[in-house]
Amino acid sequence: MADMGGVLIACRRCGFDSVSMVFGFAGLVFASPLTLYSAMFTEHTLAVALSFAGFTLAMMPEKRTVPWRQSLSAGLLLGSAFWLRPESSIYILASFVALMWINKAGKSHLTRVGISAAIPIVLYVGMNVWLFDSPLGFHHIQRYAPNQEYPDMPSMKIAAHLIEKLFYYYPILPALLGMFLIALLIRPGRRLVGDPPARHERSIWVGVLVFCLVSVFLLPNDGGKQYGPRYWSHLIPWLWLLATARFAALRMVKTQMAYLLMAVLVALTATGVWLSTVEGSRGVFVNYRERTLPALKLVRQMKADVVVVSHQWISQELQAAYETTPFVRVRTDLEFLSLVQGMAAEKRTKLLWFGLRPHQKPSGRKDELAWRFSSPKPIGEYFVSAGSVWSIDAPEDDQIDDASDNSGNSPEK
Repeated sequence: MADMGGVLIACRRCGFDSVSMVFGFAGLVFASPLTLYSAMFTEHTLAVALSFAGFTLAMMPEKRTVPWRQSLSAGLLLGSAFWLRPESSIYILASFVALMWINKAGKSHLTRVGISAAIPIVLYVGMNVWLFDSPLGFHHIQRYAPNQEYPDMPSMKIAAHLIEKLFYYYPILPALLGMFLIALLIRPGRRLVGDPPARHERSIWVGVLVFCLVSVFLLPNDGGKQYGPRYWSHLIPWLWLLATARFAALRMVKTQMAYLLMAVLVALTATGVWLSTVEGSRGVFVNYRERTLPALKLVRQMKADVVVVSHQWISQELQAAYETTPFVRVRTDLEFLSLVQGMAAEKRTKLLWFGLRPHQKPSGRKDELAWRFSSPKPIGEYFVSAGSVWSIDAPEDDQIDDASDNSGNSPEK
């Protein structure tokens, strides 16, 4: 809703007609991964909403006096997005590059926006230095810890993966970029694709370029498993604002070729609707049903005292359904020994181990404590071992087989 409101305000300030605005709204909501992401990655979409709302308030394509409250609000919204996602800092930089071209309200407006945007950023950095001795806080510590799970990727590989995903999930982009370049560089072609790009359209394209170029050198990886390029989610409102601008320019030409190009844009948008709304929703449903549901059923049927996971996001997916079952991430033998000693002290005996690979925790003995694990079994996307602590024998291998069969999922799946 915040992104739609931002697009509405931006469209009105740019003077777009109502039909073009409807086209842009439909694309933003149904032909982009942003709506689907709001159900999966809440911090991404909230950061996009805050940052784009701030950009919209700061965007002044016409000459007039801007109230200081508006400048203050714009900066605070932009800066607050940095609390949620680190890549928002790149968007703030790209926004100011674009705003320097768009802004006609005077330098004092952008100065106020910059100062107010710095306030939440400074507070965020200061709080993290105080609490974590790191300017980016726990997120930075987790990402760059010695045992971090995802190694850095080369910048060119990051760029290739993100660009591929952007063009796939935003199929209108090649046509949009082509029409923009024709209108900008080829004078005779303007009879086909509309008037030369206005200042705001050129400026936002520059902002998109700055964001992409800077991000590929600062991002540690391409985002891993995702639906669309989640690190580039900030670009989605900008791109649909650009699509609205070019659609409005085509409507002013009123030629058969212009109508044909508008039909092409609508058809490509419909393709995006199919990818993001239809296939996206179906893909998320099937993914969780086949990958996560068998593990959820197994945890319920085995009634383990503790669930041990090899990766943090495994517990994020499973623990919410079982509030009374503790989930513990274990990465080293020393951490596992501490866990076993804690379980023994609390008279907890049964545990389940979830991992992405069939790594089996060894049986062992320490200070009168014994523990054993069954052979790992594939359950959904995970490999699962049942274990016991103290002097109790480990469950037999077929206990996991029985539990998975009862949940309607064979281990061989």
